[in-house]
Amino acid sequence: MGDIAWLLVSSVEPERWDEVIAAYGSLDGFVESLPAAAVQGFLSMSDCAEGTDDAVAWSACLDAAAKRL
Repeated sequence: MGDIAWLLVSSVEPERWDEVIAAYGSLDGFVESLPAAAVQGFLSMSDCAEGTDDAVAWSACLDAAAKRL
């Protein structure tokens, strides 16, 4: 589940998360793995200048993660 959580946080637009999750199947352990992926994403975002496309994308994914917790 750590891998799917990181995939979502780092590489998938939030509006497509449900589609990716459905394709993956079982979500056992997903909610427990999501905080660690979000922290990793937050640390990755720290390298992005405020207001850049990358920063906006990270922010959207981190917001989506927070809403699922």
